[in-house]
Amino acid sequence: MSEHAAERLSVLDGLRGWAALSVVVFHLTWECFGVLFPQLRNVPLAVVANGNMAVALFLMVSGYVLTIRGWRNADKSGVRRSILKRYFRLTIPILASVMLFWAILALGLGAGPAAGLIVDRPDWLSKFGHLDPDVLRAITFGLAGVYQRTTAESFGPFLWTMTIELWGSFVVLGLCFFELRRTWAYVPVVLLTVLALWLRIAPYFPIASCYLGGALVALMTRDGIIRTGSPGRIESLIATVLLALSLVAAGLVQYYQLEQALVVPFAMIGFACALRSGPVSRFLSLPVSQWLGRISFPLYLMQILVIVTVTSWLIIWAQAGGQLTVWTAIGIAFVSGALCIVAAWAFLPVERLALTVAARVVAPRAVRA
Repeated sequence: MSEHAAERLSVLDGLRGWAALSVVVFHLTWECFGVLFPQLRNVPLAVVANGNMAVALFLMVSGYVLTIRGWRNADKSGVRRSILKRYFRLTIPILASVMLFWAILALGLGAGPAAGLIVDRPDWLSKFGHLDPDVLRAITFGLAGVYQRTTAESFGPFLWTMTIELWGSFVVLGLCFFELRRTWAYVPVVLLTVLALWLRIAPYFPIASCYLGGALVALMTRDGIIRTGSPGRIESLIATVLLALSLVAAGLVQYYQLEQALVVPFAMIGFACALRSGPVSRFLSLPVSQWLGRISFPLYLMQILVIVTVTSWLIIWAQAGGQLTVWTAIGIAFVSGALCIVAAWAFLPVERLALTVAARVVAPRAVRA
């Protein structure tokens, strides 16, 4: 792998980390307290804690990373290995988080239903943990059900994106494996991206189009349509401005509760611009950004455990003491966010186990090849 390619993947790790943190902040502020305290649903917060935009960028990164080494490469063994190990790489951490959530419910440690009523979120927080903690159902969900349909009243309320992560990866890797010659390779990717943008199967579409969008950017990068290497001064400035405008525009979509589909083009533009912005690339390459990138998947998985326990109990205690104000809500969100990061760090051994197992699943085939 070239030096520029390695730097780009490093930048994408940082982008994935900040996107995951943005989702957590979105859930702990906008979603958790935004109805009770409408002042928390403001434009600046919508820009930096934009749930749909963050998920869209996360999916763009996945589509790009999975295909960037496979496009225009006659040796498709790497693509084949990615297809074979994808289920194991996703499922091991998912199953572990699902079983932790089951344990919380089985031990009676969750307080989501009661806290949801206090913050006027019976449609969201009150549904988390509102199910029978049946261990067999939890295992079945963690192994297969999570990739079929995920709802608020499941063992993984935020795991609906994993349906896109699994099936989307098979689609883009399949397109990459059976790559058409020359410009014909763009035809199925563009057609499927447009189709995914047109579909309105909530919550998976149209945001799932970002997975294909990431693969499309990877193909354009391999063909030199999107440049690699250090950007020029003017190019970097334009990319930085367009990225900022995309984030603000997506924030306005969230603030005014407009259609989710409007976020998708801003995510695609923002993703491409993040790759060509010098200041943004340097920021995403900082050690703190790289560390967030390493814990990004655990962070996404662990947030629900903190929300139904610490966050919910703090809401109940603050209400009982007559201290639930906008400022205590911000304090609860801050404490919960910090605990989400700690929980994600503690979950890293499971993440490493998943990577090891996934690699070993395809190792014998790699040797025979």
